Amino acid sequence: MEPTVTIIGLGPAGSDLATTGTLEAIAKSEVRFVRTVRHPAVSLLGDVTTLDHHYEAAASFDDAYKGIVDEVVAAATKAGSALYAVPGSPMVAERTVEMLIRDDRVDTVVLPALSFVDLAWSRLRIDPLSEGVRIIDAHRFPIEAAGERGPMLVAQVDTKTVLADLVASIPEPPSAAVTMMQGLGTDKEVIRSIHWDSLCDEVQPDHLT
Repeated sequence: MEPTVTIIGLGPAGSDLATTGTLEAIAKSEVRFVRTVRHPAVSLLGDVTTLDHHYEAAASFDDAYKGIVDEVVAAATKAGSALYAVPGSPMVAERTVEMLIRDDRVDTVVLPALSFVDLAWSRLRIDPLSEGVRIIDAHRFPIEAAGERGPMLVAQVDTKTVLADLVASIPEPPSAAVTMMQGLGTDKEVIRSIHWDSLCDEVQPDHLT
């Protein structure tokens, strides 16, 4: 029998948005990992091993993701099981979760959780299906958004460089203002309409933008 990694999401903001299933999984687990401590609900995990050091030591995101997966798998193999926590929902924009699910060294149990996109639809008061919204990773925006038309939700605009590349990749910027959402679900939540040409000057990106 393969060791098991239980994968949970901490939700998009504070501990009030974590699910009952997530809390129960935390309580049952002795070996706990979290991808990053940069999350408002990380205190729910109690005694937990953080994996931020992989981002600091790796030469690329791919190397960091591999290091994270290998550390979690090694711990699960040694203990028989391990808990792996990520921000938001495990199945939304989480590369390491995809890698763990495909890893034949472990079995995985993935618990559902609230994602930042759920809060975005609520704040914008739209149905993404009826509006035809496409979700795009800002780090891949120049490629994934090429030739696209219609509404987009651009996620993970986490640095000034990513924002600048995003803005520069649009040869014909929209004439209407765009909506910037930051810190959804936290006490620092900001939702603003900003003209495209002013984005780089007026937005200070972070991991919740």
